[in-house]
Amino acid sequence: MSSLDGPIPIGATYGLLLNKLTVTFDQPLQPGPKNGAAWSARVANLVRNGVTAMVTGSQIVVDCAVGDPAIGPNVCHYVPPPISVRSIGGVPADAFVDFPIT
Repeated sequence: MSSLDGPIPIGATYGLLLNKLTVTFDQPLQPGPKNGAAWSARVANLVRNGVTAMVTGSQIVVDCAVGDPAIGPNVCHYVPPPISVRSIGGVPADAFVDFPIT
């Protein structure tokens, strides 16, 4: 991996009790609060909309609000703008959809 490679998601989990999406990337990210609205998920056949987000190390934790019913597999989406997820070197993460949640 070169310093020009953007962060790539390698894992995602969802905590139903606290409505938190946690996505792990392949490299450390610029820490701090991020744009939660760029994130959404479908978990247990309900849409989960990102509200706030915080990066620590190579993980982002997104606080979510429960939305409308949506039948399908458990997946998450990162659809900026604004681009808020960047590597320590400043390279932005690409948008992605339908990343599996385990």
